[in-house]
Amino acid sequence: MLAVFIGLFGFAAKFAAFGRGFAILFSDGVLYSYAFYVVSRVADGDLRPVMPDFSEMSDLARPLSLAFLAFVISWTPFFAAMYGLGLTRPAADPQPLAWLLVGLAGLWGLIYTPAAVTVAALTERMGSTLNPTLGIFAIHRMGAVYWHALIIFTAIAVAERSSATSSA
Repeated sequence: MLAVFIGLFGFAAKFAAFGRGFAILFSDGVLYSYAFYVVSRVADGDLRPVMPDFSEMSDLARPLSLAFLAFVISWTPFFAAMYGLGLTRPAADPQPLAWLLVGLAGLWGLIYTPAAVTVAALTERMGSTLNPTLGIFAIHRMGAVYWHALIIFTAIAVAERSSATSSA
């Protein structure tokens, strides 16, 4: 039922001329709210499946804003390198060092995004979400489990992106 709800509002968000923000809030807000709820319960050792309570709009908006901050802290170095080194200009003639810096920043974004989302889910605080030392500590504590989760996260993101590209 949750997947149908998220899919329906996600579909509506793509085509809505008016009310697109509400459709995004309901689709992505419910998705992140549920994901954050599950992560915090599993971290506490409670493995029983229970739906979170969505009694207020802030129950949807808060996890969505924390997820957005997690993506900001993860991908800001990449975009800063791209724009700072002038790689977005059509006549750019970048040096190999510039491509290396952009590649490392992209690798940081790819590796750090799941950690930032995990920190956001566990702490539910904006300051903690923007603190990369907490994410690096989470990666270290999770060990091999983190790298397995990273592979799954990347596969889902690539599949989602390729399905969005093929349907457009």
